[in-house]
Amino acid sequence: MATTNQENLKFKGVNFVNLNYSCEKPWTDEEIVLNVEPSIFLHKHSKNSFEIVMGVSVKAEGSFDINLTAIGTFIIGENAGDEYRKIFMNQNSPAIMFPYVRAFISTLTSNLGKTTGTVTIPAQIFKGDLEILNPQALEEDNQGDVIEPLN
Repeated sequence: MATTNQENLKFKGVNFVNLNYSCEKPWTDEEIVLNVEPSIFLHKHSKNSFEIVMGVSVKAEGSFDINLTAIGTFIIGENAGDEYRKIFMNQNSPAIMFPYVRAFISTLTSNLGKTTGTVTIPAQIFKGDLEILNPQALEEDNQGDVIEPLN
């Protein structure tokens, strides 16, 4: 199998900017509920740079509650067409970023000892269009040029 680099989408990394954890009692076998809410933040001054803001909640009713916000930074190549831009932003970028979030949660819970044990959340498939957090960035960039919506 041959592989090549993806030149039209660059992942610059993920930052975990918010983390809240609470525990009422050690986790035994309560069902774990996962909620993942990615959205897009567009940079007004660069139509090729954007961030995925991913809110994640992992809860076991009556046991523990983890809420975090992670921000992944991406750059789309100049040559990417509109359809590729849409796919990169709405599907590929969250899928590229999610394993980092998943690993963070597993590492965090493994270090909590008997409180939670290691929680391994399942892989996710991202479909559909994400919410754009700052739609005003679609209206014009720093030169006053119109930036077309990606939907």
